[in-house]
Amino acid sequence: MKRAIGARALLSLLMAFALLTGGAMPALAQEQTQPADVVEVSPDWENWTQEDWEEWYRQIHREEKEEMGCPYPDGINVSLNGEFLTFESVLPVIVDGRTMLPLRDALEAIGGEVVWDETAQTASATFEDGTVIFSTLGSSTLVVEQNGTATTVEMDVAPLVQEGHILIPVRFFAQAVGYDVGWDDYYQIVWLEDAAAVIREIDARFENYNHLLSLALQEQAESGKTYSIGMDGELAAVLYGEQQNHTASARSTLKGLVRDGSLSLDADLYVTPDFVKDFVDASVVDEQTQAQVDEVFSLLEHVFVSLILNEEEGTAYVRSNLLSLTDAAWDDEAWVKVQDVPPLPDTQELVALLMTGLPQTGEPGVTVGKVIYAVSATGYGSTGENARELADVLELFYGDKYLKKSQTGDTVTYRVSQTKASLALFGGLLQGRFGGGSDAWDNVEKLDFDMTLRERDGKILGSAVSLDARVGGAFPFEIAVTAESDVTEGSMQMELRGDYVGKLTLDMDFTRSESRQELPEGPASGDKVVALEELLQTGNLG
Repeated sequence: MKRAIGARALLSLLMAFALLTGGAMPALAQEQTQPADVVEVSPDWENWTQEDWEEWYRQIHREEKEEMGCPYPDGINVSLNGEFLTFESVLPVIVDGRTMLPLRDALEAIGGEVVWDETAQTASATFEDGTVIFSTLGSSTLVVEQNGTATTVEMDVAPLVQEGHILIPVRFFAQAVGYDVGWDDYYQIVWLEDAAAVIREIDARFENYNHLLSLALQEQAESGKTYSIGMDGELAAVLYGEQQNHTASARSTLKGLVRDGSLSLDADLYVTPDFVKDFVDASVVDEQTQAQVDEVFSLLEHVFVSLILNEEEGTAYVRSNLLSLTDAAWDDEAWVKVQDVPPLPDTQELVALLMTGLPQTGEPGVTVGKVIYAVSATGYGSTGENARELADVLELFYGDKYLKKSQTGDTVTYRVSQTKASLALFGGLLQGRFGGGSDAWDNVEKLDFDMTLRERDGKILGSAVSLDARVGGAFPFEIAVTAESDVTEGSMQMELRGDYVGKLTLDMDFTRSESRQELPEGPASGDKVVALEELLQTGNLG
């Protein structure tokens, strides 16, 4: 039986797949559920002046903002946790690129108790967690006191007085007390989100999966130890034709050593392009281009790449026959040396990237809530509302309601099993994502998803996942994915088959184990090494 690379690879696959598909759903839903604009254009539009077109555009823009619920369709609006604010004193304005809001209205809206010191011309706002912020009229320095420690924030716009009211640059004040601040330039909307509260709310629905994430992070490679890693994969495609089938395939192997931030990797790729090259050849218009195409596809028959990364020196060495594309006289055995290479992320950051498909920002601890919130920051609409909607979908696969936990002896098993019928029964959320009137969900004829993970003594022993789906409609297709894992080995298989798309298969195997081999610090003595700067100066890579 084939097995897959530890729990991390499986969970990475699941989370990446869910986010790639689910992450697009809120935007898709918004796009299809927003009322379409119906505008009657004047019969003499050909004679419109520039002013006529600008007025028409302003009208459309205003109607869109009214549909969004903006209280000030002709001006700047502020949304706090998905609800638009209204202002009794003075409306928001933009000064030097910063949105300015009335001090008392803004700070009280985000939970502050405001006191004004007329003598010192200073406002203070105290928040429930004990944070106090001080701002003096005319000063660009914001003072923030937390847990008895005072810090200062330099603002690029100082508070000012307008129509007898003090206006403050809202971004600096909101961020000082932990709010996420976004700006929609098209609609002129400030989005204020209590990100921590949204993340806590979502994480409360994913305690089991968050526990599995934390176990995966604990499976980090031990500092100072060397590990051997390997991967073998094969991708094959068949394009169905009326008289014959056309094929193409690729096979890859990767092996290497890794220790902390240093590594040595050798990768080989073997490509049999067949119908891909036929398509490219059909578009070639001259002999010179044809020669270049032939050279590229000749190289693709076997591509090799070697990489050595030395963390202590901050250097990287690369060797590949692809470099001959930049210089016909290039020696395939020569290395290119790159200086000042930034260090790899630490192990937790790497694991977090694998688990979520997202680069991290140094913040410790990866949770479902943090990942969903980050994916939902699309720049359109309330990030919190978008995150909650995406969480509703992912909950069907990873939420505590469906990812059930059982125990036999010392072994804890987590399992979720869903079909199209159960998804429609327990949520019906997927269909809602595609908007009213769409038959996309109805075209799903079959959907079976099953995931099982086993844990003992704080370690994930093994895991398995399967997905089997069939979609009808104008372009019917079937897809099947299976993966299995234990601590050191693994595999994944996928097959996509359609009446018009042909067949695509993917088969991958992974390994990782502790090794006593020496990790090279650079190329072997006597190997040719060329500095990247030298190549750039000679123009070989320019």
